[in-house]
Amino acid sequence: MQIRKAVPEDTSAIVEVIHDSYKASYQGYLLDEYLDNLCVTEDLQIKWNNYLQKYECYVCEKQGRVVAFLMLADELTEIFEICVLYVKSSYQKMGIGSLLVDYACKIKEQAGYEKCKVWTIKMGHR
Repeated sequence: MQIRKAVPEDTSAIVEVIHDSYKASYQGYLLDEYLDNLCVTEDLQIKWNNYLQKYECYVCEKQGRVVAFLMLADELTEIFEICVLYVKSSYQKMGIGSLLVDYACKIKEQAGYEKCKVWTIKMGHR
């Protein structure tokens, strides 16, 4: 596994990770029809390309393919936020998300940040 800072050329791979993860993670919580009809549009590509330019983002690659990514936002001088974390469904439960979080926390700690904020969605049992 290799973790590196995302570049604009990663946009398509990142959007693919989002869609794959979204479909797997929200199955049973969102309507199947909605999940089945998710598609990658040009607007979505533009939106995420803009996010990559605005926020700090890291990707995790395995064998040269992006399998996960994490996006950070600086909230205050001592607090940063993990605002997005997606792992491709076939790579979930392998510790990749934890690797990305640890990596980001070390980078931000070296930059002087003391706290990290994370929002999560609480879901019921499937």
